[in-house]
Amino acid sequence: MSKKHRIVVVKWYDACLWDRTLTLEECLNIKMPVYKTYGILLRKDETILHIASESSDNGRFRELNLIPTGSVISIKTLKK
Repeated sequence: MSKKHRIVVVKWYDACLWDRTLTLEECLNIKMPVYKTYGILLRKDETILHIASESSDNGRFRELNLIPTGSVISIKTLKK
């Protein structure tokens, strides 16, 4: 991990799909699930956050998570 990357926790709304029959009231009472993702913030732009779970000594990353920027509630730096 380079010194320019930071370890963050991102709180964000995730899309969901309910695969059963619901009443109108049930539909309107469903809330968006909120998730927290912990990882290495590689890039943030107007569309997407790129967060990796792992980094190697040779500058490679694994387990990349892409989060739509419009779904982000907050980003907190845990370590620089």
